[in-house]
Amino acid sequence: MYIKIINPATNGKNAYSNRGSARQATNYLEGEAKKQGEQATFFNSERADLSGDDAVQLIDSNRKGLRRDDAKFYSLVISPSAQELEHIGHDPQKLRDYTARVMQEYAANFVTKSGQPLGEKDLVWIATQHDERKHRGHDGAPSGQKKEGPQTHIHIMVSARDREQKITLNPLGSAARFNRVDFMAKGNAAFTEQFGPLRQATREGKSKENDTAERPKSGRRQTQTAEEIAESIRRRAAQREGRTPPKYAAGAEQKSTRITDAARDKQLFNQVNKVNKQLPADRQLEHNKVLEAARRVDYSKQFYGRLGQLGKEAGKQKYHDYPYEFLRTGKDAKTVANTIADNNKKDKRLFDQVDRINTKLPEGKKLVHNLVLEIARDQEYSKAFYGRLGRIGREAQGPKAVREPYEFLRTGRVQRPENGLNPTLPSSPAPAKKQPMPPKFTRPSARLARTYQPSVTQTAAGIGQDLGRVLGTQGYTQDIRGDEERD
Repeated sequence: MYIKIINPATNGKNAYSNRGSARQATNYLEGEAKKQGEQATFFNSERADLSGDDAVQLIDSNRKGLRRDDAKFYSLVISPSAQELEHIGHDPQKLRDYTARVMQEYAANFVTKSGQPLGEKDLVWIATQHDERKHRGHDGAPSGQKKEGPQTHIHIMVSARDREQKITLNPLGSAARFNRVDFMAKGNAAFTEQFGPLRQATREGKSKENDTAERPKSGRRQTQTAEEIAESIRRRAAQREGRTPPKYAAGAEQKSTRITDAARDKQLFNQVNKVNKQLPADRQLEHNKVLEAARRVDYSKQFYGRLGQLGKEAGKQKYHDYPYEFLRTGKDAKTVANTIADNNKKDKRLFDQVDRINTKLPEGKKLVHNLVLEIARDQEYSKAFYGRLGRIGREAQGPKAVREPYEFLRTGRVQRPENGLNPTLPSSPAPAKKQPMPPKFTRPSARLARTYQPSVTQTAAGIGQDLGRVLGTQGYTQDIRGDEERD
């Protein structure tokens, strides 16, 4: 499995430029799909039918707190080998599930200042699948020629801010905040954990860039830990660059921590597999969702107790309709069902109102249901939220239309035009004639004659008075000393 974080400065700078809107990258991905005779569709862990406009809206609306020149999003590529695609039967749903798992590892790999672990639900991301690749002209084949064999891969765009827009997530920054090798290694290990180990790779379709993990020996199954895969990645990178592979001389404590994290995840997946053996096929637990619930509660004893309870009750043919909510909160099925039913009613009411408002909004500015829903849930469907939503509808076609609707729904603040002079004010008068310099004079009584000149403060104050008369206003002007004086 080849997993890469694209750096626009060195890889596809124009196509993956991330200093502004996600529109340019989305257009590129849609164009590539069109060249393959397909219609590009985007997905994430919640939806599988996002349009290009939906994708742009999700990424571009999640950039609060970023400066003009900051990266607004990052692009990733997941490229399974031919053997891995064969292993999952070229199933697009399994590939989408695995993509969500990789994004779970992406989130968990960040070290936040507060120490709070992140999960996939803390990210804003979209992805799309491409099924073809072309030669670039530096691998012995003509540039633009289609590559042979299965070439299915996933393109991902993920916001540089977390979902609450409080944390900046930069995977290309310091290794202390995000270790890229560990992320790629855990992404590789996740494939084996999710779909089982691979048999010996066939020579057909084998790609050097896709051959991230060590290949098993003939006739055997072999499973590598994330630490072993990380060591393999570092060793091959060192060989390519002609240097000595790095060793962990920083101490056993850091290495021990990584092994402990991997061991906890392995223990968790083993228990999930045991529980799934007791469950029918349509009720089996998804590994990445269980992992997210476990990390949310820091692998607590209560969590493992609830997971064991799911297995015990499954043996008695008692099934939880909301297992992930049960794992997170421990609430019984009846309480969870009532809560979900109430939320569904609120969601339906909200979506109906969003639909009514969208009929008044022009194309390209219609509200995205999921984004509005997320804000509504954060504010617990408050009266203030519905008041703001109603205002967006009332002013949709007027001169006071809300320019940043999602920011307005979150905060109640309306983005105003940049401050400037009122365009209805009279035009500025012709510049005054240049005043002659006042005469210089000397003080006769001084031992040494000194030259004096009236203070320019008077000139500054006079300019303020002239401006006040032109604009018809009263106010303060500031002299060169920084003191405020009344006109």
